[in-house]
Amino acid sequence: MTSAAEIVRATGVGASEIAAILGISPFADRWQVWAKKKGIIENETTERMYWGTKLEPVIAQVFSERTQLPVEWSNQRIYSKSREWQYSSPDALILTEPRAVLECKTAGLDQAGEWDRDAEDEDGVPEHYWAQVEWQMSTLELDTAYIAVLIAGNDFRYYKIRHDPEFEEMLLEEGYDFWRKHLFGGVEPPIGGSKRARDYLKRRFPREKEKLRAATLDEIVLLDEYARLRGEMEERQDCYDKLENQLKLAIGESEGLTWARGKLTWKKTKDRQETDWRKLAESQLAGCSKEERAALIHPYTHPIAGYRRIDFRGAA
Repeated sequence: MTSAAEIVRATGVGASEIAAILGISPFADRWQVWAKKKGIIENETTERMYWGTKLEPVIAQVFSERTQLPVEWSNQRIYSKSREWQYSSPDALILTEPRAVLECKTAGLDQAGEWDRDAEDEDGVPEHYWAQVEWQMSTLELDTAYIAVLIAGNDFRYYKIRHDPEFEEMLLEEGYDFWRKHLFGGVEPPIGGSKRARDYLKRRFPREKEKLRAATLDEIVLLDEYARLRGEMEERQDCYDKLENQLKLAIGESEGLTWARGKLTWKKTKDRQETDWRKLAESQLAGCSKEERAALIHPYTHPIAGYRRIDFRGAA
């Protein structure tokens, strides 16, 4: 029989999840954390994540060489001594006295702007990573953490993060509330707008099984907000299209425009040849009988599953 302590630990909150719970993670939201814990969706590994994981030990080694600080690779789940629902899996520990946390990251060139070269502390790192190492320090009851990052494969930086009691208090309050209400309490958080959420809804509700029904009071609130946002989006799209046409008119026959904040070009793509395969196939089948056409077409014919599509008819 599963004990209460085992249930608490199985549904605990980790350092890589706290930023999503706060709503500051670019990778996940509160619903995704809950859905993964419940086994509703699986962990996703992209090519960037794969190489990031492979390079983390190398980054830890380089950090030790550059700083002369002794590093021990960890990457093991560690639970808080005072809060059974809180855990962390720091990449490595720095074997100073007292010890410190080392978290290793990789970033692409498109993410370089998120890391400040001139800062040496939490001001230089993305907020969601600061939350992650603060959670790690809180779990291990340590006062110092380092974040080492390799940007675009050739730009190595590291930042020293000091424990912030006020930040920790806020994280613990939000983390405990999420755990108590959604993980231990079983209440599903509001679903977000991520692709993972959309894919889940497609799998769970592939087709309608009941007739149209009247909305509940709670659903009316959602519908009214949906109608309002659709109206705003259509208005903004109209403004966007208008501005784009005005800029095209201004550019005229030049390549584009430059200004202090960047450039906008309007250039013709290269001409290319395109084959109308449908017409080609029809021309080859022109002299065939109905039965011959069916026999030739059959091997290349396959069903395409239908999908549920939103059809909104309402006023903002």
